[in-house]
Amino acid sequence: MKKYSKHLLTFIMSLILILCVSISTFAVQHDTSTLGSGEIPYQSYTYWEDFDTSDKTAVYSKPMYELDRVINPADMGADAKSKINDIVLDKNGNIYVLDSGNSRIYVVDKNYKLVKTLGNFTYNGEAIDYTDAKGIYVDVNGNIYVCDTENARVLVINPNGVVENLLLLPESEFIPTGFKYRPVKMAIDSKGYKYIASDGSYYGAILYSPEMEFLGFFGANTVKATALEVIKQIWDRLFSNDIKRAADEISLPYTFTDIVFGPNDFVYTATGRTSSEDVETGQICRL
Repeated sequence: MKKYSKHLLTFIMSLILILCVSISTFAVQHDTSTLGSGEIPYQSYTYWEDFDTSDKTAVYSKPMYELDRVINPADMGADAKSKINDIVLDKNGNIYVLDSGNSRIYVVDKNYKLVKTLGNFTYNGEAIDYTDAKGIYVDVNGNIYVCDTENARVLVINPNGVVENLLLLPESEFIPTGFKYRPVKMAIDSKGYKYIASDGSYYGAILYSPEMEFLGFFGANTVKATALEVIKQIWDRLFSNDIKRAADEISLPYTFTDIVFGPNDFVYTATGRTSSEDVETGQICRL
């Protein structure tokens, strides 16, 4: 039995060596001369990591998709100041393009033809400027929601292009003192509940009812801690004084960068970074 295990181990090690050599040869063969030399007009690659040094090297990878076409801001009548920050599809397949450089929304059909341009919004007689807005969403009724990040609000625009409401920072005892409201993305479930991801909010998404009533926070990320860190926290609580506590660093969870709904109203969130370590997990979560 021991002899068999020894031969099996030798076979596995030999197989790993052969695979490593094969991958290295493959990478060399496609290093420069053949990249992008086929019908695909761009270079496709992935990273090969050296497990000893953690160095990453770009190597050729067979393209999974072929570029079909490129749509420029000029195709939608935009000028050089255009800044495309987000896109979203409605239930009919129309594409809404958020140009936060010009405070414009371009609506493009399935054939990528410009249908209409929305802009020059007003609310209570005042012009609405949403330069550097980060997100746009369209609900099943055709209402448009623009995450006006720098102005700390979400614009609620009806299908006729009229601003009907502004979702501002709610006045509530659940809102922490000093909270900065910077909406970047939002999504609505099948029952009409609205979820707003705010940049810098480690409390989770801001939740509104279908009647625009603030309900609290939803789905905050967690902070990972090792067993040693937990023991240290308990020790510090028992034996630390006020001066030491004031100097302690508090680990806070990373914030959502995007939020969408899937089948059965499951919430999918994206977090740009989840750990200060090299290995990161949980960047996409289903809640």
